Amino acid sequence: MDLKLFMSLIALAFAAVYVLHAAGAGDRGGARARAIPGEKLLTLGFPGNFKVEFGKPSFGVERPRPLARARGLKFRICGVVPGEGETVVYGLRTSGKGEPLEVWRATTRDGIEYGKSGMVYRTPDTGKPVHWMAPDVRLGAQGLVLLACQMGKPPVKGHPFHAFGGNLDGTGWRKLNSRVIYRGQDSFGLTWNPKLGKFVNYQITYQPFPKRFPDNMPRVRRVLHIRTSPDGVRWTPGGSFGVAGPHLPADQLITPDRNDPPDTEFYHFAPIDLGEFWAGIMVKYVSQPKEIGKCGQFPHGPFLGCEWWVSADGFKWNRPFRETSSLDGLPLGFSYRLAQPIAFGDELRWAAHGVVYALRRQRMFYTYSRANAVLTTRTLALSGKPISLEVDFVAAKRPEDERCSRGYLMAELLDGKGKAIPGFESSQCIFRGTGKTRLTLKWADRHLPPPGAGKRVRLRLYFREARLYSVTY
Repeated sequence: MDLKLFMSLIALAFAAVYVLHAAGAGDRGGARARAIPGEKLLTLGFPGNFKVEFGKPSFGVERPRPLARARGLKFRICGVVPGEGETVVYGLRTSGKGEPLEVWRATTRDGIEYGKSGMVYRTPDTGKPVHWMAPDVRLGAQGLVLLACQMGKPPVKGHPFHAFGGNLDGTGWRKLNSRVIYRGQDSFGLTWNPKLGKFVNYQITYQPFPKRFPDNMPRVRRVLHIRTSPDGVRWTPGGSFGVAGPHLPADQLITPDRNDPPDTEFYHFAPIDLGEFWAGIMVKYVSQPKEIGKCGQFPHGPFLGCEWWVSADGFKWNRPFRETSSLDGLPLGFSYRLAQPIAFGDELRWAAHGVVYALRRQRMFYTYSRANAVLTTRTLALSGKPISLEVDFVAAKRPEDERCSRGYLMAELLDGKGKAIPGFESSQCIFRGTGKTRLTLKWADRHLPPPGAGKRVRLRLYFREARLYSVTY
């Protein structure tokens, strides 16, 4: 891998850590991580904010851990509205194929116990079965929007999309479109972008593609397309699409690249707004040789698991965690059910299939090196508070050779010329294979350099057999 590209990917991983700490609350229909009071987070940002000076550290995502059974939750959560002490969640349920969709609302304080649960809307009964597919609901500037598609006839021409709108308290619901909004694929992820003041739909679409192993869609592959709307009805770019065409222009598509297996397809994308930063879970799959037969209940190949993507704006996505799935092995069925988290303290909590899963925001993404590695941050404006690191010494979890401890971390502060500040060299700040996960940096008996050394410094970290998650200062 090209060194510059590798450094960029590592920087993206650390950027995710920063935003998970520092993002503010108050979005509409999503879940934003809240800043920890009194702490500044290391803004590692995108390329140029972080430098790999030595070694080849890898990167990855922690697995959500099962926390508890969800209690009192009667529907699939789609949107989350944080509040002071109480969070409102809303979502969808249906009694079966051909039945109307139901929008439900509940409140929670911790993402585990849910109360005040009840249905706020039910789509009209037309007197004949309507097969609604993959619906999603979000809160925008004017209230809730439910976007759903119904089974198309024939399906290869695309499924017709419809929208319904209502107030957050469950009143004022009505159908928003008089004609079909557009026709397309039934897999999509709807969200509200507060900076744009628009809904954003991460819509799976089709691209002509010669498959080595044809499946139920032998001449197209599933890829990602993004469109925006102020109201859930008028979409830009617009246009219908179907398996048999028309197909959207190539410049509107996000497709697998040369680093993916050649038969990779994008099945579903679930975006999460984390304030100034976005993360998303892409579910991938591959086609199935016809000689093997169907893959379970699906007329196509097996899922490849999921992959975390990151973005500064929700439109240009980067893949620093390629081939790293944090959800493998969890009993989640469709892993994209972890789409909308609830912020509780320093955790993000997801309810999926009756179980609540959790990740600590400051320990979500990481870099790791089994061999020696050296990383240097961009310039920091010290706030006067001690610098702390979230770490995990992997070597501390297995027997060590008593004569040589492999896991360590050393830190030094650099001045504006890149020289170690006297008294703050790496030899003065050493941690060896400890079981502690939050380390407060200290050089001899000092946490910070004297005022004369300046407040703008860089932090250089030497480490081995350790995961580094985030930096606070």
